[in-house]
Amino acid sequence: MLKIPAFQKNSRIDTLCVNFGLESRRYKNGMDLSDVVKDDIDYKAVGEKYKNLKMVTDQYLKTVLKEIRKRV
Repeated sequence: MLKIPAFQKNSRIDTLCVNFGLESRRYKNGMDLSDVVKDDIDYKAVGEKYKNLKMVTDQYLKTVLKEIRKRV
């Protein structure tokens, strides 16, 4: 049976945490939960990062769809 390391099982969550600057909120085995939640989340900063990521994603999808339509 293939054994998948824990960090690969949660890679999407890890990527989201990194993209939104929330790495410190990610619980890992052995951590004290109070350490994970001790700092407040800057929701304004998270919102800005989300907005920027969405803009990049939307532009990518528009570009890809435009290229696909050219081929059809």
